[in-house]
Amino acid sequence: MDRYSRTKIIDRWTRLAAIAWVATFALSFAWQWNDARHDALGFAVAEARAVFNRDLVVHRWASRHGGVLVAARPGAPGLTEVVNPSEFIRETHAMSLDKDGTTARIVSLTPRISQNRPDPWEAAALRRFSSSNDEYETYGVARENGHAVLRYIQPMTVGPSCIQCHSDEHLRVGGRHGALSVTLPMTTFDRAKRKRVATAALFHALFGGVGLAGIIWTSRRFRRHARIQEESERRFRLFYENAPIAYQALDAVGRILEVNGAWLKMFGYVRSEVIGCPLSSLVDPVQLDALADWLKTCRGSGTMGYVELNLRTKVGVTIGVSLQSCAWQGFGESAGEIHSVVRRRQAGDPGPGHDGPASQGA
Repeated sequence: MDRYSRTKIIDRWTRLAAIAWVATFALSFAWQWNDARHDALGFAVAEARAVFNRDLVVHRWASRHGGVLVAARPGAPGLTEVVNPSEFIRETHAMSLDKDGTTARIVSLTPRISQNRPDPWEAAALRRFSSSNDEYETYGVARENGHAVLRYIQPMTVGPSCIQCHSDEHLRVGGRHGALSVTLPMTTFDRAKRKRVATAALFHALFGGVGLAGIIWTSRRFRRHARIQEESERRFRLFYENAPIAYQALDAVGRILEVNGAWLKMFGYVRSEVIGCPLSSLVDPVQLDALADWLKTCRGSGTMGYVELNLRTKVGVTIGVSLQSCAWQGFGESAGEIHSVVRRRQAGDPGPGHDGPASQGA
């Protein structure tokens, strides 16, 4: 693998790791942001339910007692008047409007007074309540005067005390009639949500940045080690290609995996002509059994195997060579040297031995 390919792989994995890391923290932050938003809405709804339940108790108490007896309006000293339950609830919330902004009022599709007439959102909820007993509340966030508010409405159940004021409407005890509508500012809940989101953002930015820096630092270390390894391989390749001794590498079945320049010079081939070819295609046919035994020895023992064979050059000339190879442990592949034995045979020496580097091209 060349330097570009190795570096490219490191860069690819670095990018994938960085993207995965950032995506993980982005998804985590999105989940926490969504969770904070849902919690803020949930707390606001719980607060609105509490307001509804409190006002419902007040309404029932006032209805049971036929209203609340209070001093008459200014201009009529000494006189008293009865305030009906819906007016009592509306006035008490008007007193606290400047303090927390929460309002509540009773609304109906058939209001007896104009103050109980519903707005479009309340009217739509009332129609749903009247058409289905399964729906018991409706709420949603809206904007009023540039501020976010929670609008909450829940139907009211007709009690025996309600018949006193609504006897002409033929109501049924236990049935639904009207609803209590609550408007609650989201300011406090949004402030808590923003604080929670800011904390989560700081946490994710801090730890996400540390993790991203770790990925980059690790990538640089890998690149540095890769450069050291590449330089070592470059030097080995330079030595291998320019060595005066012919080297070759074979796979487990004897196909040529690699040769150096001295090997190509000895036999006259170019690299593309021999890589992947079986060594047996260059061997004298009568020596194929000897080649097979030699390959078996190299694979089986893992020790240096020696054999002398006649190999065919590109121009068709057969030269005698000696092969010394051993297997790579656990891979079944072998690597070793090839030496010419032409001069030794011409001198009548039966061997083993070889002619030496100076005669590799003989």
